[in-house]
Amino acid sequence: MLDLVPQCMSAGGNPASNANERSSQGAPSAAQNETAPGDYGNKTAATRVFKHLHGETVIPKQPKRIVTAFHLGQLMALGVKPLGSSTYILQNPVLDTKGMEDLGVPLNLEKITKLDPDLIILVDAYVEMSGGYEVFSKIAPTIVIEPYYDPVKDIALMGDILGKQEEAERWIKDFEKKVATAKQQVNETIASNETFTIVSFFEKSPRVYRDQNMGGNVLYKYLGLKPQQKVLSDLINSQQKPPYTEVSAEVIPDFAGDHLVVAVNEGNKAAFESFKKTGIWSNLGAVKNNKVYTIDYDLFLQSDPIAVTKQVELLTKMIIDKKK
Repeated sequence: MLDLVPQCMSAGGNPASNANERSSQGAPSAAQNETAPGDYGNKTAATRVFKHLHGETVIPKQPKRIVTAFHLGQLMALGVKPLGSSTYILQNPVLDTKGMEDLGVPLNLEKITKLDPDLIILVDAYVEMSGGYEVFSKIAPTIVIEPYYDPVKDIALMGDILGKQEEAERWIKDFEKKVATAKQQVNETIASNETFTIVSFFEKSPRVYRDQNMGGNVLYKYLGLKPQQKVLSDLINSQQKPPYTEVSAEVIPDFAGDHLVVAVNEGNKAAFESFKKTGIWSNLGAVKNNKVYTIDYDLFLQSDPIAVTKQVELLTKMIIDKKK
């Protein structure tokens, strides 16, 4: 998968990042007033107006038949199984997607119509590539929201949309407790001055990751570990939008921290094995000191709440086990 956008693409394209261009409009929110059902049939007597990136839409207070292009894990974390989602999102290795309809990319409007949803949840990129907002709004109430790539923000928003605010609050408290425990365990293992770098290797060029996905959010934000100085200055502090930067193999030592996390899957395994035969690799301090961790690229590409919880567990265990 291409990690330009954590959950969407396996090669080329960027079906969620365009939503970021609308961030100046503010986060979606629910209006306080209630209204009668819209033109979608009397599927529920309880509706409300929800403000989102494309305006205001009448939606069910507690939707039951949901289609989502992007927010699959966010819904499932609150116990809601959508009717269907986009191809790339259904490839998430930590989610049980059995029985869900593969809606393709672009989204298949005929399939969505047959599913008879009472709510469609989209991000802008899928709207644009699949025919525009109006074609979805004719099928069912449709809202377009931001992909935050942040479990706490995503769960809070989804709890609001689903009428599951209490469940969302419980999930957030449980997640924060798990993170606090993991951070304490790691801090007892790793010295405060030890640095970390996350990389992946491809045939054309290696990639170095910032603090958005591929474990960067977990290592640097949740576990509080220190990024290597050049990773911090050139990637994290630069606030660049892509979650990684491509570099030449020769400059990998300039970015390499005391600990090196390498993301590998079947698509880039050969490139990694080839790089391991070079002098550049063998001379890295992390390699010499046995401080290299290999993670599952496809799992750590994900940024939904279920996947991130799993990532926290895995990285914490890897770091602690390495010190034993």
